[in-house]
Amino acid sequence: MEGSSNRTPDQRRRDRSVTFHRAVVLYQAAGTVVTTAFFESAGRRYPMAELHSLRRIEHSSLWQPRAFELWARYRGRLVRLYRSRKAHEFGKVCRALVRAREHAGLDT
Repeated sequence: MEGSSNRTPDQRRRDRSVTFHRAVVLYQAAGTVVTTAFFESAGRRYPMAELHSLRRIEHSSLWQPRAFELWARYRGRLVRLYRSRKAHEFGKVCRALVRAREHAGLDT
């Protein structure tokens, strides 16, 4: 049926302006998932639109290795979303979260 259309091959391709409301996965590793719709870590899932006042915190001391934490307000409560000792992985999660919020038109 390929030749039965009067449209050129370029016109038959999917319209790029069509918006799908399916969540896009931006990061997924070791029990943490960041999508355009939600943030999930440590068995808890938070809708992206309900996360506010995001904060990145770094802890370090002489006796313990550095730890990186991501905190946010969720339904009026302060919650720790994510914790890692690996700066590189923490950076990936934070970047994915920023991209997800930008995609949703939310403040970062």
